[in-house]
Amino acid sequence: MVINIYGDETLPKIILLHPMMADGKSMLKLTKGMEGRYCFIAPDLSGQGSDKGEFVSAKQEAETLAAFLKEKGYGTIELLAGASLGGLTGMYMLAEPGIRYETIVFDGTPMYENARLLYHVMRSGFLKKHRKAKRMPVEGMEKKMEEKYGVFGSAMAHSFIRMSEKSITAIVRDCTDFPFPPIEEGIQRRIFLEVGSRDVNCRQNRTVLRHYPYLHIRVREGYGHCMYPAVHHEEYGRLLERYMKNKGKG
Repeated sequence: MVINIYGDETLPKIILLHPMMADGKSMLKLTKGMEGRYCFIAPDLSGQGSDKGEFVSAKQEAETLAAFLKEKGYGTIELLAGASLGGLTGMYMLAEPGIRYETIVFDGTPMYENARLLYHVMRSGFLKKHRKAKRMPVEGMEKKMEEKYGVFGSAMAHSFIRMSEKSITAIVRDCTDFPFPPIEEGIQRRIFLEVGSRDVNCRQNRTVLRHYPYLHIRVREGYGHCMYPAVHHEEYGRLLERYMKNKGKG
């Protein structure tokens, strides 16, 4: 993991955790209007962005980032925000003691219990696309990803081409086998999950609520996986600030 810090470190802290293949810098595009008032901690998860290592697990990423926060003395985080794999990493962070997250907002977070068939289907699909991507010109892959994922596209194209099959397999494993670690009721009440109605992860809403009955889920009608922030990136900062101000009511 490469931990990037943007802004004055004396300001209130916001953590931004990117989706698979993206990077921390691309998450900054979701914070328009928030500049100068917060310090953004936006890591590149292992094997993605500028990180040259291998992704092992979201739990390991969470432990690494939590250790960094404790070392820096950042005991309170105003907002923990993440998308897809970033949200999954964030869920593990909530189980780490010693840090208070005032507001938690995740989009399109995959939380499945030992979904073996889904694992094999996703792994096969991603590896097939990965091998095809490595044969494409970088410019072509970048254009294709930007058309599909908007503000995340460019970073995703470069990461996907460079990622190892080992990292891809580890990410898919995490996205299809989440152990639902215990999270205190008080923390659950500060968690706000956003998910598109066309996102396959929307099917897991009942399962998630069975394990974490006090968190809040908002379904965005007509949107696919992580597409709401990608499409509405210009206004997304205002959405995050409403969550922070109203503790999820806005």
